[in-house]
Amino acid sequence: MTSASELISYRPIFLGDPAAQLLQGTVPASVMGATSKGVFLLLAERRMVFLSREQYRGPLTVNLPDLPDLGLVNGAAAAISDGVIRLSSAVIDTTGAEHWRARLLNPPLPEPGNILARLRHVARRLVDDKQGAGLSGLLGALLKLPDAAPIDDPQLLADLQTVRATLGAGDVQTVGPLLTGCLGRGGGLTPSGDDLVLGFLLAISHCRGWFGADESIEQLSAQLVAQAARSTTTLSANLIAMAVLGQADERLIAALSGVVTGKPEPAAVASGLASWGNSSGADALVGMTLVLTSLPE
Repeated sequence: MTSASELISYRPIFLGDPAAQLLQGTVPASVMGATSKGVFLLLAERRMVFLSREQYRGPLTVNLPDLPDLGLVNGAAAAISDGVIRLSSAVIDTTGAEHWRARLLNPPLPEPGNILARLRHVARRLVDDKQGAGLSGLLGALLKLPDAAPIDDPQLLADLQTVRATLGAGDVQTVGPLLTGCLGRGGGLTPSGDDLVLGFLLAISHCRGWFGADESIEQLSAQLVAQAARSTTTLSANLIAMAVLGQADERLIAALSGVVTGKPEPAAVASGLASWGNSSGADALVGMTLVLTSLPE
């Protein structure tokens, strides 16, 4: 057991506001996974917090750029008490960290043609960068990009086109079964299908005023959150639950803002999305595209 004199203290730079709430009180926790980018902590009721060595802020993220490799193994115990995390030889005091929370965009109804042009600009860069990884190839077909590669799963494409058309017709609730079918599709901590659903929910939560169907959106969101909790990874389920609240990694928030408003510009949007996971940023853009192109041109 590590003595008090051997403990090293760390103070994060930023702390997601939802993460701060989860760290209050006495909270049982354990290591769910450790990577070069940080440590995933599993809390009660399958909730999680990410101790990140990266600069990117997120709702469940504690930004600790100086956190060393602690040699952690899955299942290692952590102790949390009122914002202080004790983990192996580290004490992480989050009480003085600056809180971060994404602001809802609530944009006015924009010109659909401008959205489409920006989406195509971003998608072309991601398609070139990802070379078919994850669901990135779907962007070409959904956005009618020139020289789009053939689709490996025509049925999935047809389902997504149905989601878009149904949403555009104002029938929000009936897209649920098609989207729940995406959950768990793919491998890794956040399967590609989960990232697609996350992008869809994030976009519709920020742009819900365009659809005038608040009750239906609430029902659809609750359906997808409940299904994610049953059928996919703990990390994905947590991120999807946050997306319903309009909360996500700041790269996804910036991407949504950039496509809808033009700020940041498309090259910066594409760069941010490309850096989020192996294909997660591109997969999330597929989900955003279903919402953002459901408006009539």
